[in-house]
Amino acid sequence: MALPGLMIVVFTLVLGVVLAGQQIRCRDAASAVARAIARDEPPEVVQQLVREAMPSGARYRVETVDGSVRVHVEWRLPAGAGPLARMAPVAGADAVAAVEK
Repeated sequence: MALPGLMIVVFTLVLGVVLAGQQIRCRDAASAVARAIARDEPPEVVQQLVREAMPSGARYRVETVDGSVRVHVEWRLPAGAGPLARMAPVAGADAVAAVEK
């Protein structure tokens, strides 16, 4: 009877560690991409950075407003994780960088 409870606790702990790691990767990726866009790096350089820095399966959105660049990166559990994927928290981060002239 204790085994199912123990499995749930272990699974929850592992999920928490995975989400924390992805949260850090999202924050780092958002920051790096925002800086690259603010420095007016070529699109190929920005795309290379996106591929290298972002977690696999993450999505990002870029907004440029009043001389600043805002990048939002979001990662969700893959749909292959089953019904849990829809209920799991989302890892995400925003970063803002001033456009350099």
